[in-house]
Amino acid sequence: MKFKINTLAKTTMPMMVTSIMLMSGGVAQASDLYPAQDDEVVIYYNRGTDNEAEYNGWGLHLWNGEGCTSTDLEKMGIGSGGTDWNDPYPVSGFSDTYGAYYVLNVDLDASDPHTCMNFILHKGDDKAFGSANQKVQLTELGETRGLFGFHGSSQLYYEPISERPIAIDGQKAHWLDRDTIAWEDAANAARVELRYSPRNRIELDEETNVITGGKSLMCRSQVN
Repeated sequence: MKFKINTLAKTTMPMMVTSIMLMSGGVAQASDLYPAQDDEVVIYYNRGTDNEAEYNGWGLHLWNGEGCTSTDLEKMGIGSGGTDWNDPYPVSGFSDTYGAYYVLNVDLDASDPHTCMNFILHKGDDKAFGSANQKVQLTELGETRGLFGFHGSSQLYYEPISERPIAIDGQKAHWLDRDTIAWEDAANAARVELRYSPRNRIELDEETNVITGGKSLMCRSQVN
């Protein structure tokens, strides 16, 4: 996604792009989690909507390789070469709190041994968690054996989180020209602003989710 800067600061100065999301981090609700077994991993995908139709067509591209061979493709009914890009692994169910979820089987006889699983959550050529290939790091799984993510963000969580946190993110945007910024991770943001402070005084109050300090320039989005 590209963002146009309505007004461009004339002086070179330290600056930080901030994405103000629709919601702040929520309290985990264990009752709305899939009861994963020891040989299962659950990937949760939250699009910020209760409408299950919004998840239609979104599935997982799965494969073993690149140092990660712990996905039990055979048990999941998938060939040894992994899923076909045009026929992704479908959703397993829906959680009112955490969105769609996908249950994967872990190969307990894998040669890695049991360190990671490859995946890409996508719909056609659109990818939910950014352009990079994703991995489930099995050693980082919590008691829920879940991995939690939000549409448009590459940040994934190993503990239950129901709402996307507000955060100040740095070094994720690319300044293409004098008035255009490309920032893939902000595709689901309510608004985007360019905030700058010559004295490096931009702060986020984690209790109130209010960003203070410096000056800001509002940007308008342009999806490519």
